[in-house]
Amino acid sequence: MSQRDEALADVRAYINKWVVGMLALAIAFPLSALAIFCANLPHGEWLAYGAAVMVSAASCFAGGLLGFLFGIPRAMTSYNKQNSGMQRQRLIANTNLEDISDWLTKIIVGATLVQLGSLPRRFGQLATFASSIFGNPSEQNRVMAGSIILYSTVLGFLVIYLGARSIVMFLFYLSPSDWIPERQGIQAETDPGETEEPQAGFPGSARQDP
Repeated sequence: MSQRDEALADVRAYINKWVVGMLALAIAFPLSALAIFCANLPHGEWLAYGAAVMVSAASCFAGGLLGFLFGIPRAMTSYNKQNSGMQRQRLIANTNLEDISDWLTKIIVGATLVQLGSLPRRFGQLATFASSIFGNPSEQNRVMAGSIILYSTVLGFLVIYLGARSIVMFLFYLSPSDWIPERQGIQAETDPGETEEPQAGFPGSARQDP
C-alpha cells in the first residue's frame, strides 16, 4: 500500500469516527433532555416520553424524506447514451426517481417561498397541537414540543442528505454486474475483444500486411 493510500485510509477512519461520534451525541443528548423534562411532569411521565419520541421519529422521517429528495444523485444520461455501444452488457439506469425528485424539490422550494410569511404562525400551531402530549399546552410545553419537531426535522434532513450524497451515490454508480464476481470475470474476458472492434475504422488502426 502506497503512502497516498495509507493517508486516505487514515482520513476515512477519522471521518467515520467523527461522524459516528457526532451522530451518537446528536441522538443521545435530546433523548436525555427529554427524559429529564418528562420526569418532572405531574403525571403520565412514561406516556409523555413515548409520545414525544414518536413525534421526534416522525419529524426525523419527514426531514429525512426531504433530505433524500434534495440529495439523490443524478445519473449521467447523456454519457450513457453516447457510450451505449461500449456498454452493451450493462442495463440502462431508470431515472424516474430522479425526475420525480427534481420536480418535487422545485415545487417544495416554490411553495415554501410563497408561504414564507405564514410559516412561523403555522409552526406555532403545530407546536401547540403537539404540546398536548405533555398534558396541557403551556408555554413551556409548547417550547419543548417545537424544539423536538425542529431539531428532529433538521437532524433527519442532514443525515439522509449526507447519506444520499455519499452512500447512495456510490450504489448508483455501480452496475448490477459489479455485484457478481463471476460476471466481472466474464466481462473482463470480453472487454478486450470489444475494445478492438471500434478501432478498426480509425485511420492507421488497420493492420497493414508487410
